[in-house]
Amino acid sequence: MVVLSYNFNLTGLNTLIPFYKEALEMILDVDSENTDEHMRAPDQNIIESSAELLYGLIHQRYIVSRAGLHAMAEKFEMGHFGHCPRVYCNSTSVVPCGRSDLPGLETVKLFCPNCLDIYVPPNSRFQNIDGAFFGTTFPHLFFQTYPEYKPSISRPRMSWLRKFLGKVDSEKENLLDEKNDNRGKNKNDDEYL
Repeated sequence: MVVLSYNFNLTGLNTLIPFYKEALEMILDVDSENTDEHMRAPDQNIIESSAELLYGLIHQRYIVSRAGLHAMAEKFEMGHFGHCPRVYCNSTSVVPCGRSDLPGLETVKLFCPNCLDIYVPPNSRFQNIDGAFFGTTFPHLFFQTYPEYKPSISRPRMSWLRKFLGKVDSEKENLLDEKNDNRGKNKNDDEYL
Protein backbone atom coordinates (compact mmCIF):
# COMPACT_ATOMS: atom_id res chain seq x y z
CA MET A 1 0.00 0.00 0.00
CA VAL A 2 2.44 2.62 -1.22
CA VAL A 3 -0.39 5.14 -1.61
CA LEU A 4 -1.26 4.94 2.07
CA SER A 5 2.32 5.34 3.22
CA TYR A 6 2.35 9.02 2.22
CA ASN A 7 0.42 11.25 4.62
CA PHE A 8 -0.20 13.70 1.76
CA ASN A 9 -2.63 11.20 0.22
CA LEU A 10 -4.65 11.28 3.43
CA THR A 11 -4.70 15.05 3.97
CA GLY A 12 -8.13 16.30 4.96
CA LEU A 13 -9.82 12.90 4.87
CA ASN A 14 -10.02 12.71 8.67
CA THR A 15 -12.64 15.49 8.58
CA LEU A 16 -14.79 13.63 6.04
CA ILE A 17 -14.66 10.11 7.46
CA PRO A 18 -16.36 9.13 10.72
CA PHE A 19 -14.09 6.95 12.88
CA TYR A 20 -11.23 7.78 10.55
CA LYS A 21 -8.49 6.23 12.69
CA GLU A 22 -10.35 2.94 13.10
CA ALA A 23 -11.20 2.85 9.39
CA LEU A 24 -7.57 3.45 8.40
CA GLU A 25 -6.42 0.72 10.79
CA MET A 26 -8.93 -1.66 9.21
CA ILE A 27 -7.65 -0.88 5.71
CA LEU A 28 -4.04 -1.30 6.79
CA ASP A 29 -4.97 -4.43 8.77
CA VAL A 30 -3.25 -3.26 11.94
CA ASP A 31 -4.43 -3.62 15.52
CA SER A 32 -5.32 -0.56 17.52
CA GLU A 33 -2.51 0.53 19.81
CA ASN A 34 -4.91 1.77 22.45
CA THR A 35 -7.10 -1.05 23.78
CA ASP A 36 -9.34 1.42 25.68
CA GLU A 37 -10.32 3.07 22.40
CA HIS A 38 -10.97 -0.35 20.89
CA MET A 39 -13.42 -1.11 23.70
CA ARG A 40 -15.34 2.12 22.99
CA ALA A 41 -15.38 1.55 19.24
CA PRO A 42 -18.81 1.57 17.61
CA ASP A 43 -20.45 -1.29 15.79
CA GLN A 44 -18.09 -3.06 13.37
CA ASN A 45 -20.47 -2.33 10.47
CA ILE A 46 -20.03 1.41 10.97
CA ILE A 47 -16.25 1.09 10.88
CA GLU A 48 -16.45 -1.11 7.76
CA SER A 49 -18.63 1.50 6.06
CA SER A 50 -16.15 4.24 7.00
CA ALA A 51 -13.25 2.10 5.75
CA GLU A 52 -15.02 1.59 2.41
CA LEU A 53 -15.57 5.33 2.05
CA LEU A 54 -11.98 6.11 3.06
CA TYR A 55 -10.58 3.57 0.62
CA GLY A 56 -12.69 5.02 -2.20
CA LEU A 57 -11.53 8.57 -1.53
CA ILE A 58 -7.91 7.43 -1.40
CA HIS A 59 -8.55 5.69 -4.75
CA GLN A 60 -9.79 9.01 -6.15
CA ARG A 61 -6.47 10.61 -5.23
CA TYR A 62 -4.42 7.66 -6.43
CA ILE A 63 -5.82 7.53 -9.98
CA VAL A 64 -4.77 11.12 -10.64
CA SER A 65 -1.19 10.39 -9.56
CA ARG A 66 1.44 9.35 -12.11
CA ALA A 67 1.32 5.69 -11.04
CA GLY A 68 -2.47 5.72 -10.93
CA LEU A 69 -2.82 7.24 -14.40
CA HIS A 70 -0.43 4.59 -15.74
CA ALA A 71 -2.46 1.79 -14.13
CA MET A 72 -5.69 3.24 -15.54
CA ALA A 73 -4.09 3.53 -19.00
CA GLU A 74 -3.37 -0.20 -18.94
CA LYS A 75 -7.00 -0.91 -18.05
CA PHE A 76 -8.18 1.50 -20.76
CA GLU A 77 -6.06 -0.30 -23.39
CA MET A 78 -7.66 -3.61 -22.42
CA GLY A 79 -11.15 -2.08 -22.68
CA HIS A 80 -11.77 -2.87 -19.03
CA PHE A 81 -14.25 -0.02 -18.60
CA GLY A 82 -16.33 -0.84 -21.65
CA HIS A 83 -17.22 0.95 -24.85
CA CYS A 84 -19.49 3.80 -25.89
CA PRO A 85 -23.02 2.60 -26.74
CA ARG A 86 -23.39 5.07 -29.64
CA VAL A 87 -23.06 3.48 -33.05
CA TYR A 88 -21.16 6.42 -34.53
CA CYS A 89 -18.50 6.17 -31.83
CA ASN A 90 -17.42 2.80 -33.27
CA SER A 91 -16.93 1.12 -29.88
CA THR A 92 -14.67 3.86 -28.51
CA SER A 93 -13.31 2.85 -25.11
CA VAL A 94 -14.73 4.81 -22.18
CA VAL A 95 -13.29 5.81 -18.80
CA PRO A 96 -15.04 6.00 -15.43
CA CYS A 97 -15.90 9.38 -13.97
CA GLY A 98 -17.86 10.96 -11.19
CA ARG A 99 -20.20 13.91 -11.52
CA SER A 100 -19.22 15.05 -8.04
CA ASP A 101 -16.17 14.83 -5.81
CA LEU A 102 -18.37 14.49 -2.75
CA PRO A 103 -19.34 10.95 -1.75
CA GLY A 104 -22.92 9.76 -1.65
CA LEU A 105 -24.34 11.98 -4.38
CA GLU A 106 -24.14 9.85 -7.54
CA THR A 107 -22.83 6.54 -8.74
CA VAL A 108 -19.96 6.18 -11.21
CA LYS A 109 -20.61 7.06 -14.85
CA LEU A 110 -18.69 6.34 -18.06
CA PHE A 111 -17.20 9.14 -20.18
CA CYS A 112 -16.76 8.72 -23.94
CA PRO A 113 -13.90 10.81 -25.38
CA ASN A 114 -15.45 10.68 -28.86
CA CYS A 115 -18.97 12.01 -28.30
CA LEU A 116 -17.97 13.73 -25.04
CA ASP A 117 -21.00 12.34 -23.25
CA ILE A 118 -21.46 10.33 -20.06
CA TYR A 119 -23.43 7.13 -19.62
CA VAL A 120 -24.74 4.90 -16.88
CA PRO A 121 -22.64 1.72 -16.87
CA PRO A 122 -24.52 -1.22 -18.37
CA ASN A 123 -22.94 -3.66 -15.91
CA SER A 124 -24.83 -3.70 -12.60
CA ARG A 125 -21.62 -4.31 -10.65
CA PHE A 126 -20.46 -0.77 -11.54
CA GLN A 127 -23.82 0.85 -10.79
CA ASN A 128 -23.28 0.60 -7.03
CA ILE A 129 -19.87 2.30 -6.99
CA ASP A 130 -19.80 5.88 -5.76
CA GLY A 131 -18.82 8.36 -8.48
CA ALA A 132 -16.67 10.29 -5.99
CA PHE A 133 -14.27 7.32 -5.95
CA PHE A 134 -13.24 8.41 -9.48
CA GLY A 135 -13.97 12.12 -9.17
CA THR A 136 -14.56 14.83 -11.72
CA THR A 137 -10.89 15.41 -12.55
CA PHE A 138 -9.85 11.97 -13.74
CA PRO A 139 -11.21 11.79 -17.34
CA HIS A 140 -9.81 15.16 -18.37
CA LEU A 141 -6.44 14.61 -16.74
CA PHE A 142 -6.26 11.13 -18.26
CA PHE A 143 -6.73 12.39 -21.83
CA GLN A 144 -4.37 15.31 -21.29
CA THR A 145 -1.72 12.91 -20.01
CA TYR A 146 -2.37 10.33 -22.75
CA PRO A 147 -3.52 12.30 -25.82
CA GLU A 148 -2.87 9.24 -27.99
CA TYR A 149 -5.99 7.64 -26.47
CA LYS A 150 -8.18 10.53 -27.58
CA PRO A 151 -10.03 9.61 -30.77
CA SER A 152 -9.62 11.84 -33.78
CA ILE A 153 -12.40 14.29 -34.52
CA SER A 154 -15.23 12.39 -36.09
CA ARG A 155 -17.71 13.82 -38.56
CA PRO A 156 -20.38 11.18 -37.88
CA ARG A 157 -20.93 12.64 -34.41
CA MET A 158 -22.26 15.84 -35.97
CA SER A 159 -24.38 13.85 -38.44
CA TRP A 160 -25.92 11.95 -35.57
CA LEU A 161 -26.62 15.22 -33.73
CA ARG A 162 -28.36 16.66 -36.78
CA LYS A 163 -30.51 13.55 -37.18
CA PHE A 164 -31.33 13.51 -33.47
CA LEU A 165 -32.35 17.16 -33.35
CA GLY A 166 -34.26 17.04 -36.59
CA LYS A 167 -33.78 19.57 -39.35
CA VAL A 168 -31.16 22.13 -38.39
CA ASP A 169 -31.24 25.46 -40.23
CA SER A 170 -28.28 26.06 -42.52
CA GLU A 171 -26.79 28.89 -40.41
CA LYS A 172 -26.58 26.66 -37.32
CA GLU A 173 -25.29 23.79 -39.44
CA ASN A 174 -22.45 25.97 -40.75
CA LEU A 175 -21.58 27.06 -37.20
CA LEU A 176 -21.46 23.42 -36.11
CA ASP A 177 -19.18 22.57 -39.04
CA GLU A 178 -16.87 25.54 -38.33
CA LYS A 179 -16.69 24.71 -34.65
CA ASN A 180 -15.89 21.06 -35.44
CA ASP A 181 -13.22 22.09 -37.98
CA ASN A 182 -11.57 24.53 -35.54
CA ARG A 183 -11.57 22.08 -32.64
CA GLY A 184 -8.06 20.86 -33.28
CA LYS A 185 -6.50 24.27 -33.99
CA ASN A 186 -4.50 26.31 -31.53
CA LYS A 187 -6.65 28.88 -29.72
CA ASN A 188 -4.35 31.70 -30.85
CA ASP A 189 -4.63 30.80 -34.54
CA ASP A 190 -8.19 32.06 -35.05
CA GLU A 191 -10.65 34.20 -33.20
CA TYR A 192 -13.42 32.46 -31.33
CA LEU A 193 -16.84 32.28 -32.93
